[in-house]
Amino acid sequence: MEVLYSDDLVLGVIVRNINQIGFIDNQGKILIPCVYDSIYPCVNRKREIVAYIVSLNGKKGAIDTHQNILVKFDYDIVFFGSTDKSDVIFYANEIKSSWLHPSLKAMIIGLRKEVTLEATDSLSAEKELMNKGY
Repeated sequence: MEVLYSDDLVLGVIVRNINQIGFIDNQGKILIPCVYDSIYPCVNRKREIVAYIVSLNGKKGAIDTHQNILVKFDYDIVFFGSTDKSDVIFYANEIKSSWLHPSLKAMIIGLRKEVTLEATDSLSAEKELMNKGY
């Protein structure tokens, strides 16, 4: 396995085995096997990994820390955010620019609840979620 990225922020090491990417913790335990095209650990405000944004066959999705699918691998844009109350995965297929995403949806990780948003950018989306109590 080849180390691709490591620092204290991601709480582990992103590794590659042949052409696939995975994630191991700082003690060397495999947390996510090398089966994805890319991986991004989602670290919340408490410095805990709560999910991973991963890509597979050109599409993005998200999995939880037990490798259960949170967001199916059907999306072009997937990113992580956090409010005072919730950790959230945002996702959309339609991209108008690097900042605007019509049809933006959110997965509230702790509740495993999908929310369709009126917001089209990440800052407005986080404000909208907070106004809805998430």
